[in-house]
Amino acid sequence: MYEYVSVDGDTPVDGVRATASRDRVPAAERLLAATMAAIDAGGESNVKVQDIADAAGVQIPILYRKFGSRDGLIQAAHIARLRRQTERELRDWTNAMGEVETAEQFEALLRAVLEALCGAERHPGRMKRINVIGSTYGRPALARAISDAQHGTITGIAAVFRHAEQQGWLRQGLDVEAFSAWLAGLTLGRVVIELGESNIDETAWNSMYVDAVLYTLLGR
Repeated sequence: MYEYVSVDGDTPVDGVRATASRDRVPAAERLLAATMAAIDAGGESNVKVQDIADAAGVQIPILYRKFGSRDGLIQAAHIARLRRQTERELRDWTNAMGEVETAEQFEALLRAVLEALCGAERHPGRMKRINVIGSTYGRPALARAISDAQHGTITGIAAVFRHAEQQGWLRQGLDVEAFSAWLAGLTLGRVVIELGESNIDETAWNSMYVDAVLYTLLGR
C-alpha cells in the first residue's frame, strides 16, 4: 500500500495506521497523496486507478468524479507536487528573512541558503521538478497550470528579496523579478551533473554557483 502524506505534504503517514484519521481528510486530498506517492515511486506508469482508489479508501467512481480521468488525476498530482515543494521552500525563506536586520546577516543567510540549495541532499527535489516540467509535454492545459505555479514561485522569491532591496543591500539597478527567475533556473540546472555518472567536480560547481549568485545579487 502506498504511503499517505499529510495535508501540508511534509510528513509521511503509513496508510494502515492512518485509516482512522484519513476519513477526516477530503477524498480528493487522499487521492492526490496516493497518486503523488505512486509517481515518486515509479513514474506515471505506476499510477493504477484501482491501486490509487484502494490506497485512498474510496471507490473508483469517486476518483473519476473528482478528477475526470486517470490523466486528469495525474496532472492534478503533478501540480500539487510542485506547489507543495515550492510553498515549503518559500515559507522557509520568508521566515529566515524575518530575522535579518543587517547587510552582514543577510549575506550570511544567503550563503547558508545557497549552500543548502545546491547540496546533494536536494537532488530528489530537483528531480521531482524536472519530472513535473517534463510531464507538461503534449499537455497544454497542464503546461499553463505549471507555468502559473512557476510564476507564483518566482513572484514569491522576488518578494523575499524586496526587504533587502528596500534596505539597499542589493546591487543597484538589479531586476529582482528577473534575478528570481534566473536563480530558480540555475538551481534546477544542477541536475546536469547529477544524471548518471559525471566527472564534474561537484564542489567546484557549487562554488561557482554561490559566487555567481552573490555577484549578481550583491555586486561582489
